[in-house]
Amino acid sequence: MNRIKTLIILILLVNIFGIIFSFDNNTSCHCLITHSPLSLSIFLFFVSVLLFLPVLIKNMALSWFWYLIILELILRLLQLFLFRGGYQVGIAGLPTFSVIYDIINFFLRFFMIFYFHKMKRSILIFGTVLFTVVVIILKAYLKPCSEILFFN
Repeated sequence: MNRIKTLIILILLVNIFGIIFSFDNNTSCHCLITHSPLSLSIFLFFVSVLLFLPVLIKNMALSWFWYLIILELILRLLQLFLFRGGYQVGIAGLPTFSVIYDIINFFLRFFMIFYFHKMKRSILIFGTVLFTVVVIILKAYLKPCSEILFFN
């Protein structure tokens, strides 16, 4: 349980870093909903804190913790695909800091999910990398900055 607490603290620190340096509220292009992204980022950070607080303060039943991890992941995925701008990268382009931030952010979340289920080390790392890459590729190709979409 101590490693789970360390992962939670690391996730929260990465979120604070993203809010401070505006990686978590990128609205550069193709946001579906463009209403106050900074306040949404701060709100989601406090939701994450409230969801993870019982685990940080007192050892909570692990069955409930699984649901909290999934709920927090769903909220972050919704934020990524609905409220955040697209990536400005191409096939051979270098990723921006926003992309690197999202890779770290989702890598930690997927790692916590796989670690929570006590997967073998090879499955833990492969599954974490696979799910992170799939999310980032979906984000890059579903909301690219180079195309004009009708809902922006």
